[in-house]
Parts: sequence; C-alpha cells; structure tokens
Amino acid sequence: MSTRAQLSTAQLLCMAALLAALTALYWHFSSAQAAQLAHERNHFLLQSLRKTAEDYLATGMTAEQMPAMQDVIDREKSSFAQVMAIDLFTPQGRISYSTDAGARDVQVPADWVEKLSLEGSWETLDPTQDQLGMRFENHLGRAAGGIVVTLLPADQPWTLAQWQRMGQQALWWLMLAAACCITALCLGLWLLQRSLHPYHQAAQILNQGTVTPALDAELRQAAEQAAQQLQTEYAQSQQALQKLQELDRA
Repeated sequence: MSTRAQLSTAQLLCMAALLAALTALYWHFSSAQAAQLAHERNHFLLQSLRKTAEDYLATGMTAEQMPAMQDVIDREKSSFAQVMAIDLFTPQGRISYSTDAGARDVQVPADWVEKLSLEGSWETLDPTQDQLGMRFENHLGRAAGGIVVTLLPADQPWTLAQWQRMGQQALWWLMLAAACCITALCLGLWLLQRSLHPYHQAAQILNQGTVTPALDAELRQAAEQAAQQLQTEYAQSQQALQKLQELDRA
C-alpha cells in the first residue's frame, strides 16, 4: 500500500471515529436535556395546580367545595401526554377530585397522608408509574389537602414518533459532521500534496533524466530562495559568534 493510500485510510478511519463520537455525544446530551425538560415541566404542572387550589381556598372554600378543580385537572391531563392521572385528596385521605371518574371518595395510600407534613414536593418511582406529589395549604399555612400527579415512567420504551424524531435529528447532525470531515479531508490532502510537490518533482527528474523548462525555472527559484536563506542564517550565526568572542575578550 502506497503512502498516500495509507494516509487516506487513516484519515477515513479518523473521520468514522469522529462521526461515532459525535453521534454518542449527541445521544447523551439529547437524552439528558429531554429528561431535564420533562422534570421541569412536571414540577411546573404541580406548582400550577397547587396555586389554583390555594386560590380557591382563599375564597373561603374547602377542599371538597372546589368543583372547578375538576375541569382544571381534566384540562391539564389532556395537555400532557405523559400524565396518567391527577388526584386531589383531603387531609383525611379521601380523593375529592380525580381525572379517574371511579376514584372519587377512594381512600389514598397511607404514605400520601403522611407526606402532607412535607413542605416541598415528593416523588416515588415505580417500574409501571412515577408519582409526583405536593400539599396545598389554607390561609393558616396548614395542609388543606394534597395533589398527586401520576406519570408514565421516565425509562419507558420510546414511541415510534419519538424514534423518528430522534433519527431525523441524528441524521442531520451526521450529515453536518460528514460535510465537515470531508472538507477537512480534502484540505488535508491538498496540503499534503502541496508539501510533497518538491519531492515529486525530484523523483520525476531522477526517473526521467530530463527537466522541462517550467520545472527547471521552478527548481532554480526554489534553490535560490534556499541559498539566500542559508546565507542569511550564516551571517546571523557569524554575528552571534563575534559577539561571544568580544564578551570573552572583555
């Protein structure tokens, strides 16, 4: 295999490795960004529901006297594909409003009631579902009930639409990376040919034994430039040597 073929093969392998690395990095950062956006969106939904419930409580209603909350949670559930259910329950542990029509007045798990003592949000992860909860407070700052948003698990298999969207984005990035790598490859080959051009000319002279007028003029010019540079460097070295000798005499 010639030197040029070896260099071309090495550059192609480097380009393939670069494309693979870029694809892996894009996949990692895309997944991390999607998870972060989903986390922020779910907490925003929970905070919004809490504020709405506390606004109704501020008018003098109790947790069981907010029928408009049913419309709110139904609308929010339809707006978020990942939401499986939204439940509001009383401090006694009874569901007052739910997107599941059959869950009204059902007793919630005991740990839901226990977590009403927490001021912030809480989250439970399960292979089949994730639950995000938070209490809402009355005007005295006491827990007037709780809100639980049941979500699809974060690590569930992707849908066909998600795979298609990810594939389109990955293909776009791969095309962009391939274009950059091909440009870099062409530039590298051009620079390599330019740097090896004098050696190619010398090999041509040795093989053919003749020199064309154009080639002779180009070689003469290169030789003159090299000789001039050599003379300049020699003069500089002589000056430096003379200064050293003067310092020794002093």
